[in-house]
Amino acid sequence: MAFDANRGALIREKLTLAQQLVRVLEETRETSLPVTNEALLQGAVALLGEGREAFLVLIGQVYGASFPEERPSLRSLKEQLGEDNGDLQILDSLKHDSDSWWSQLESLLDTQRSVRAGRRQPQQSELIAVAHAGEPSRSPDVIGRLIQGFRRHLEEFTERHHEW
Repeated sequence: MAFDANRGALIREKLTLAQQLVRVLEETRETSLPVTNEALLQGAVALLGEGREAFLVLIGQVYGASFPEERPSLRSLKEQLGEDNGDLQILDSLKHDSDSWWSQLESLLDTQRSVRAGRRQPQQSELIAVAHAGEPSRSPDVIGRLIQGFRRHLEEFTERHHEW
């Protein structure tokens, strides 16, 4: 199948929007309300999650896989395309490397989706942006590096698969 340039553009858009939220957070975190900072962080992570799902769909399209009724996942791609697919092997190695953009994003998404014991509606006066024990760093620097790693990986994939 052909490389879907529109889907590639959608992924780049998600990365750019997430990067913009991180920039706003960096520029305003000292003067913004804690709930605003949390909204910016969670928005950036959510956009990155959407971008990763779109990236998995793009990989699937390139190789003729589909996701009829499920959210795209590395596991479902491996089931359809096999363990020997080079692009999936790269993603699998990133998944197991705790310093990779994939692994860091997975941890951030898991944390964002989970319900911490005693978690309640954030109150502006109480909210502080610190990682709880065992949670990934949610600093703007870490998320910015994650975005850069994701963008590099997307560009490398694009170079390998885009037909001129």
